[in-house]
Amino acid sequence: MARPRPLLLVALALIVSCATVDAANLSGTALRLVVDACSADSAVTSLPAPCLKVVRSPDGGYVVLREPFGLRRTILSPIAAIPGIEDPRLLAPNAPNFFAMAWQERGEATGAPSGRDGWIRMALAINSPQSRTQDQLHIHIACVKPVVAAALAKAAARIGTGRFRQIWFARKAPPYWVERIKADSLAGHNPLQLVAHGVPGAERHMDEMTIAVVGAWSRSAGPGFWILATQSNPRIRFAAEAEGLLDRGCRAWR
Repeated sequence: MARPRPLLLVALALIVSCATVDAANLSGTALRLVVDACSADSAVTSLPAPCLKVVRSPDGGYVVLREPFGLRRTILSPIAAIPGIEDPRLLAPNAPNFFAMAWQERGEATGAPSGRDGWIRMALAINSPQSRTQDQLHIHIACVKPVVAAALAKAAARIGTGRFRQIWFARKAPPYWVERIKADSLAGHNPLQLVAHGVPGAERHMDEMTIAVVGAWSRSAGPGFWILATQSNPRIRFAAEAEGLLDRGCRAWR
């Protein structure tokens, strides 16, 4: 079999990337095609196009991608074919921690400043199957909405660490389960597994869950993270979407 020509792969990658991966009118396989194109292009040309970055590792690696025609949306997606948050492989003891990888990439993805201010602005989110448009696992990387950051700071004393507690961000919306962890990275703290094992009923209903991670900071403990999760409710047609907690393009922080 002839080896694919690099220029042909680049052209294919660029054609595929012309679709906005979160557009509702696209096939749910669009993101998967883009990830494959980035992976193939990187293998042949050492360039990540049309992605920002391709990282290979023993667990399969990931790509970082920005939508070409949308708002300043940046996502991280595994190179492996993983449909979403509901995949049982993500709860295996040795499962890759894609949230940790996404947090490491936040600076390149959004240009967030370093230090405390940059830390508390940043957030990650993965949507539930009911609210996503792509059947390929992807984590959104953006700033958190200031109103969400303020609500978390206000509730800090009540939430504490070591246990999930509920908090409401809006009167007519279901509450989020929230836990704070004290850490300077997500290595060793897999939000998917923390939610599955810490939120009542979550492990049985990961196919309805959405998760967000927000940077936290306190004078006494230093850097940490808020882990947030809520569940879709088909009875009231509520599709859980943690992406709604994010400020795309970090516009509200400017």
